[in-house]
Amino acid sequence: MKKTAIIILATAVIFSLCSCGRTTENEEKHNFINIRSSSKSGGTVEAYMQKPDTLNPLLTNIEVNRNAFMLLYDSLFYIDSNFKVRPALASSYEYSDNADTLTVHLQSGVTWHDGSAFTASDVVYTVNAVLSYAEIYCHNTVDALIENVRAPDNSTVVFYLKQPNSGAAAMLTFPILKYERGNMVNNSAEYSPIGTGAFKLKSYNEESAMVLEKNSDSKIIKANINEVNLNVLPDENAAYSAFSSGITDFVKINQESAGKISLSDSIQYATVYSQNYTFMGINMQNDLLQRGDIRRLIAAAINRANPTESIFGTYASSCDIPINPNSQYYTENENLLTYDDAVKAAKCEYTDSGYAYVDIDGESIFLDFDILVNEENNSRISAAESVKTALGNAGIAANVIAVDFDSYMERLTNGDFDLYIGSTVLSCDMNLRPLIGSGGSLNFGGYSSEKTDSLLNRLIDASGSREDAISKLQADFRENYPHIPLYFKNELIAYNSKKLGNVNPVFSENYFAFLSDCTVNR
Repeated sequence: MKKTAIIILATAVIFSLCSCGRTTENEEKHNFINIRSSSKSGGTVEAYMQKPDTLNPLLTNIEVNRNAFMLLYDSLFYIDSNFKVRPALASSYEYSDNADTLTVHLQSGVTWHDGSAFTASDVVYTVNAVLSYAEIYCHNTVDALIENVRAPDNSTVVFYLKQPNSGAAAMLTFPILKYERGNMVNNSAEYSPIGTGAFKLKSYNEESAMVLEKNSDSKIIKANINEVNLNVLPDENAAYSAFSSGITDFVKINQESAGKISLSDSIQYATVYSQNYTFMGINMQNDLLQRGDIRRLIAAAINRANPTESIFGTYASSCDIPINPNSQYYTENENLLTYDDAVKAAKCEYTDSGYAYVDIDGESIFLDFDILVNEENNSRISAAESVKTALGNAGIAANVIAVDFDSYMERLTNGDFDLYIGSTVLSCDMNLRPLIGSGGSLNFGGYSSEKTDSLLNRLIDASGSREDAISKLQADFRENYPHIPLYFKNELIAYNSKKLGNVNPVFSENYFAFLSDCTVNR
């Protein structure tokens, strides 16, 4: 599989390693001024938002607003398009030896939009606010991560974790709010969006637009453009129409909405990568599927056909492990097993009805499996049909069984399946225990391996090199195939290329991040 070339989003920060404790590995120094010294500056970008339910970025339930508000705020860390953790309000960080504590040192000289100083108290205030609203779906992973937080001084924050996690920094990407005495979270209409971000509030009318202007005092991100005009639109369909009409300069689209954008010479696309992962689960109680050689045979058949790219195109990145192929951690499979070699290794022979496994008694067992899928999910059905075709072309029979979601979950829970199409959003800390660990909450197939569990524990508990642990985990996965990876979902930013300079790929958690790096052609 050819790894997609990536241009790393240049929203980086100056970073220096701390000399004590367990520090992060292979971090690089970046300087905004040097990156943008020859860039154009100025101009206004026409963007969009929906009528706010709140101006508080921690509490809004509107995705496009949550992303738009990040132009006003900074986070401790962010994830770039290479899936690398980058410090923002953090200057450096280190873990305790057993990775149950994360100490973050903050950037100095950062100020809020009102001119007051940013301190560790603001971080503690924000984290406690996030934990108090854990029922909001985008905060539940933080609640599962953090036991407590404290600030020993104005420039240091210590996170006490509920369990060891050497990837915890990747989860601290929520916006940091200014401390408000006696007020944990303000959800009122009077909430004032004061941040430290690349832009600050210039004017606001909830019925028409929120206008943001460049924050010249920003210490974290130096934007090229002067203003962002967030036009208030009622819904996604209005956003597509506004872009097609030239009212706004960009819009995010997925495969389902792609047909709503009229193509022209002035429209180009930038990829929005995600951790939205689709795979084919395997029932390890099935006599054939519990055999590693048969699982490798199925994986080889699917890898050979590469069925997802033909169906989903640019909206999917095919993968052979549960690590995004655009990630810095992904490594090519240097020992990729060909389908012919997989057939020989699995001791299969071709019959008039397809391939069959020959057991020790000489009996031929026909390779014929059901693929379970929930009928409400068109993407999963498409994936199941493409896998069926790929396996059929390789002489392995497959039958797609589509049921309603409740029946789908019941059959998964009861182990009433051969194969199934599933999907999940993987966490950025690289914790794969729920998916492939023994007894994992998403491990419906029942895969269990002491070696795999040991590697998972080594990765999360930071016992040794994190990168080495990830490398060994990839090799173990390709040897055993606890499930068959299919693809990571992509979205696209369609943008007015006559007005905006080239837009780099971004990570889906904050797809508005490209505005801090784009230029306006005037």
